[in-house]
Amino acid sequence: MHPSNNLLLPILRKHGDRLLKAQIEAMVKELSWEEQELFLRRQLDASVEAIREKLATSYPDYPFLTEWEPEILKKSLKAWVFALSGEQNYLLGIDDFTLTISLIELGKPIQVTGLTANTQAEIRISPNEIIRNGYRVKYNPFHLICLPSAPLTMKSKIGY
Repeated sequence: MHPSNNLLLPILRKHGDRLLKAQIEAMVKELSWEEQELFLRRQLDASVEAIREKLATSYPDYPFLTEWEPEILKKSLKAWVFALSGEQNYLLGIDDFTLTISLIELGKPIQVTGLTANTQAEIRISPNEIIRNGYRVKYNPFHLICLPSAPLTMKSKIGY
């Protein structure tokens, strides 16, 4: 079974909910901007560490990165990369952000799993298919939306 079905999506759902609750808690406490940012960053760091630990139990040989580190990606056969799209929204208390975990093989993304926390919208992208909320999206392998075929380099910018 694909890791996004039974491992990644439950992790993303759990921690997406956790981060939404942290935003609500920060609003209820009426924290100053600096205190809110510090509180929400701590919650994010705790979620990232919990995700790292969960993936390490199933995939102990795969490095877990929170930013693109080309040296590690080139050295590792496979690696996980976590991203929070909409980080500023999260820190400002706006509930529009997406948690994403990518599986990188030899510097090339082979799977991306993402979850928008407030709507529970999910997306899974692999080289052969795109699945959104459980439905396969019409896919043209020659369209520019497909995953990049070239390995990541220091100058590459990856956008999904």
